[in-house]
Amino acid sequence: MIKGGTWAGAVEQLEKLKFAPLYARSPERKSKGLSRLINKGAFKWPEPRDPIGIREIFDPESNSSTEETVRQLTLPMDD
Repeated sequence: MIKGGTWAGAVEQLEKLKFAPLYARSPERKSKGLSRLINKGAFKWPEPRDPIGIREIFDPESNSSTEETVRQLTLPMDD
């Protein structure tokens, strides 16, 4: 069982509070906790590896393949 304050806060945000989107890293090496957060509704963080990758996430005009990621980063959560 996964437990702790950070875990509890993340789950509370996903299931109850919904103040803002929650993003979970998606590292190459699998993580049980991160996978469970994604299964509960967290978005996968795209893991940029350099400044160009970061710009592609936050500047939709720099690369059309990141449009969905940018939309998720700016999409308001449902009430």
